[in-house]
Amino acid sequence: MAHVQGDLVVGVDLGGTKIAVAVADTEGRIQARQSAPTPAAAGPEAVVAAIVALVQRTVAGLALAGTRLAALGVGVPGPVETGRGLVWTAPNLRGWIEVPVRDLLERPLGVPVFVENDAKAAALAEHRSGAGRGCQHMVYLTVGTGVGGALVLDGRLYRGASESAGEIGHMILQRDGPLCGAQHRGCLESLASGPALARAARARLEAGRPSLLRDLVAGDLERLTAHHLHQAAQQGDPLALAVLEDGAAYLGQAIASLADILNPELVVIGGGVAQVGEMLLAPVRREAYRLAFARAAEVLRIVPGELDAAAGVVGALLVGLEGLRGAPATVQWPPG
Repeated sequence: MAHVQGDLVVGVDLGGTKIAVAVADTEGRIQARQSAPTPAAAGPEAVVAAIVALVQRTVAGLALAGTRLAALGVGVPGPVETGRGLVWTAPNLRGWIEVPVRDLLERPLGVPVFVENDAKAAALAEHRSGAGRGCQHMVYLTVGTGVGGALVLDGRLYRGASESAGEIGHMILQRDGPLCGAQHRGCLESLASGPALARAARARLEAGRPSLLRDLVAGDLERLTAHHLHQAAQQGDPLALAVLEDGAAYLGQAIASLADILNPELVVIGGGVAQVGEMLLAPVRREAYRLAFARAAEVLRIVPGELDAAAGVVGALLVGLEGLRGAPATVQWPPG
């Protein structure tokens, strides 16, 4: 059991399947990490109770005289009104409509709670403690089950007039394209997310195209995921490589538009699909640099995130630390 003294801040990354928690001291040194399944189907009250139990269990393992929980930062998968700590909706969590997360957590825990959208929290993590350290103008893209995003402009997280800025995944690229989960047609998410890539590969296979993918899923095309695409592409499978190239082209197209509009110095790409690495990033760069204005392209770097799956919980810690301090903070990553 670790023993620390002084104030502790907890970060909570709430996902559709897992709740991840990290505890840090006020210098941003991580002291403990734990996770637990999200009881998503049971509704908001059950999820909040699970968060409280996990936080209390994790902090109890660090308890000494003189140690106290000072604040909680929470990243949630949906639009947030940060002033009230209210989650407007969380599509992957049943019954999450206008849930007052801050109030529901402050009552049992007795400390200030600061709530942020999970993509914005992850962007904060990469900007303060990851690939974006030291840059002033950064776009963050997370490419996985969906495509999320966030903007750091003039060194600060940009939320917009109604705190909905950064929904890069819903940039429309094909007027008559496929639908995404939010029923937007032809948006980046519907074309370049993990499920979108799997759907594109499945359509080609159903049309009779040969591919290693059939063997990887034992002929059951409904099992096909972006992970199988990566496996097949690593073995040089032409169909898998073509599908990844198409997804990369859409990402590059979107980044070129963002470069022309915002003129960032850095685009950081995180999420599960991004872990494909240079096989995806190289064609993304090629397309983005080809389409963007030269003045925007010449200063732009496109890089993978450094924090991988930890970006969400590190971001949640930063939300708590910065809420407590009222000033920018950092979290030491990787943990010492």
